[in-house]
Amino acid sequence: MKEASATRKRRPLWLRLIGYTVLLLVLAVAICVAVEAYLRAVDRDRYPMPGSLVDIGSHRMHWWCEGQGKPTVVLDAGAIAFSTSWRSLLPLVAEEQRVCAFDRSGLGWSEAGPGPWDADQAAVELAALLDAVGEDEPVIYVGHSLGAMLGRVFAEHYPQRVAGLLLLEPADPEIIIAEFNEGSESPLTDALPANDCGPQCQTVPWIAATGVLRWFLGGQEILADPKLPKLAVEEFVARSLAGDNIAHLARMGKYFPRIFFQTLANDSLGDIPLIMGYGTRSGELLGDHSSEAEWASDYAEQVAAWQRTGALTTRFLGMREVEGANHLSLVTYPEHAATVARMIAELRAASVVRAPVAAESATD
Repeated sequence: MKEASATRKRRPLWLRLIGYTVLLLVLAVAICVAVEAYLRAVDRDRYPMPGSLVDIGSHRMHWWCEGQGKPTVVLDAGAIAFSTSWRSLLPLVAEEQRVCAFDRSGLGWSEAGPGPWDADQAAVELAALLDAVGEDEPVIYVGHSLGAMLGRVFAEHYPQRVAGLLLLEPADPEIIIAEFNEGSESPLTDALPANDCGPQCQTVPWIAATGVLRWFLGGQEILADPKLPKLAVEEFVARSLAGDNIAHLARMGKYFPRIFFQTLANDSLGDIPLIMGYGTRSGELLGDHSSEAEWASDYAEQVAAWQRTGALTTRFLGMREVEGANHLSLVTYPEHAATVARMIAELRAASVVRAPVAAESATD
């Protein structure tokens, strides 16, 4: 009887090893989750929002302003970036006039709105934000990358709210759509995706909770650049890894094709003064080029596209190069930000004078 009992208790070695391995993995994951939760709590205390949350009715958005003097400059960041990517530029502009950076829905410190998260909705939410803070005079809109594409759409929907446009290296939707659709079995369309982005919106936050994405971001060479503002990089990592934000990043990517088509539909910017700003090394971070000649060809194509955008307004003030700047350093390196600040000063001198805007325009 005792021998039979001992036999039942003695499991094969390989089975015991599997059990120990699974147990160790569970413990390791639990430790990683606990450490990540602690680091997020530390992040919340270490990186408070530089501005304040403003209720626009559907949700609250982060609005951060410095300086005095009209017209107000509004800064709209790139695709997954937010207000603190302007840490090099904002204080320079604030020396001359009032400047405000904001976080689009679900990014940085802003709450995610009800959607859809496309260019038209982004325009509606920014107009509502301007109404909520009492910004009834036209603003100078400065957009970088995706933020510059959104600037075109905002200016089309609310031209009376825009005194001038500075578009810094917007992606050209025509080029993107054509390149993606070439030989593709699933071409891009402007169909509006469902608000529920599927399994990835559930799995990505779980993965992030283990600390894997923090480790991944920490290993990115681009974020280790010593010329980037250290605080801005730390804020980017901390806020991007916040539970709600990481889920929204996964959701937001579905709307990029819709944004491309909405931008492409913008065929006029009326009489809004416009400057197109770009770096002489803009393509270095935006594509894999096998040779300098290939890079130069793509660069020339992109510059020509920016010139076509300039032709959308009757008051195109021209192209402005920033020597040595790439797509990221254009707004983050102090020396390049100083050149962009001078573009804003030039735009301020040429800005359109319009009548104050009625608050109800945000719902038009």
